[in-house]
Amino acid sequence: MIKAVIFDLDGTLLYTIEDIRDCMNEFLKKNNFPEHSEEKYCRFVGDGVEDLIKRAVPKEYINEDILRDALDFFRKDYRVRWRVNTRPYEGIPDLVEKLKENNFLVAVLSNKPHEFTVTMVNEIFGNDYFEEIQGGVKGFPLKPDPFTVNKLLEKLKLSPEETVFVGDSDIDILTARNYGAKSIGVSWGFRGREELENTGADFIAEKPEDILDFIKKQK
Repeated sequence: MIKAVIFDLDGTLLYTIEDIRDCMNEFLKKNNFPEHSEEKYCRFVGDGVEDLIKRAVPKEYINEDILRDALDFFRKDYRVRWRVNTRPYEGIPDLVEKLKENNFLVAVLSNKPHEFTVTMVNEIFGNDYFEEIQGGVKGFPLKPDPFTVNKLLEKLKLSPEETVFVGDSDIDILTARNYGAKSIGVSWGFRGREELENTGADFIAEKPEDILDFIKKQK
């Protein structure tokens, strides 16, 4: 029986790509590097901020100094910029409320740096809205490695079979597979239905309320 729903953040709960694009493009512009479209950033994100930078900056210019400068810039600029366009997808707040009303625990697990993950979730949804919120922490493996989600399960005192993982990319579907849970892909995110189907999502939601309908049918 499903007792908890673990959500990815970017592209699943929150529309964030415009602010990520604008933040990284500002850094690229300052360094006379070519900027990228929103479509490209949808492919760049998902594996943490360091990989985002390595994909955005021209390969021939990637070195320790550029990586450090970009990380510093991102942390300072994005701390303010994310509030410009970032917002929940339509229907997400209602979905989370209904899950809680139906006694499901809800949690967030993201590869976004932990400080941003916690701040964004708490400011947009309210403090103590989610049972657990976990972002990426330096020195610990990111999704799809099951390490962090298994630590989260220890806090929730649940087995993998008692949870479902919801996300918009192959990383999220692989995360669920790696820790032994069912996966729900969301078609409204950054990667689209084809990637979710090809990775083997157990179910693909076209709208947020589909998630609750699917979970209620699980025994």
